Amino acid sequence: MSPSFERLVVNAFGAKNTELVVLESEPLTPHYHRVHVDCGDFLRSHGVHPSMWLRLWFDDDGKDHQRAFTLVDADEASGRATLEFALHDGVAARWSQNVTAGTRIRASLLGSKCPWPSEKPAPGTSWERTVLIGGTACVPAIRSLLDHWSEAPATVLLHSEYDDDRDIPLGLAAATDVEWFAMGDEALLTRTHDFAGEATTRFWVTTEASATRAVVRALRKDHGVGKERIHAQAYWSAAG
Repeated sequence: MSPSFERLVVNAFGAKNTELVVLESEPLTPHYHRVHVDCGDFLRSHGVHPSMWLRLWFDDDGKDHQRAFTLVDADEASGRATLEFALHDGVAARWSQNVTAGTRIRASLLGSKCPWPSEKPAPGTSWERTVLIGGTACVPAIRSLLDHWSEAPATVLLHSEYDDDRDIPLGLAAATDVEWFAMGDEALLTRTHDFAGEATTRFWVTTEASATRAVVRALRKDHGVGKERIHAQAYWSAAG
């Protein structure tokens, strides 16, 4: 079968391609799954950066189905990493629940970069706090970033869709406050406003598309937060 148009486009833009080999799959909660993978020499060859993500190519009845996943605990020396799946009905979620050791899946590296790459300034000379806003799908990226920013305090505001979401082992740095909100709860937006007036606070906003837009709009228009203090990306869309 010939490659899909989407995969051809990704390759045309210079994607670095590899295959991941599944080592183990395990449920963490009824709605959150973890898959351990061997990346071979890929991580050693291309390096690892905070919040690094790969495009995984799932088979959907013979068609390519692309989804992006952050590498958790990626280790260049061993070539091993972990992928975590917030389970919604879909090809990727079903794959994570049914995959077995030895299964191979194609992956592409393209477009992944660390926000605010010039991190770790002296205390008080730049950012003194990071507020990270998202849902369970972005927990791996949050963990990766906070491992990198372990010296600075952070506040994590998370949407939960299921009661057991709060049982997900977050594994976050000690200097981190975590607050949970029900999906669609306006209190999350209100809580974000509490930090907007702090000139040395920055915002990492990666949640559902409409919620991401609402948070960014409030920060920019209602509070005048400069774009240099905001990193925003919609992780998924309730509209489908």
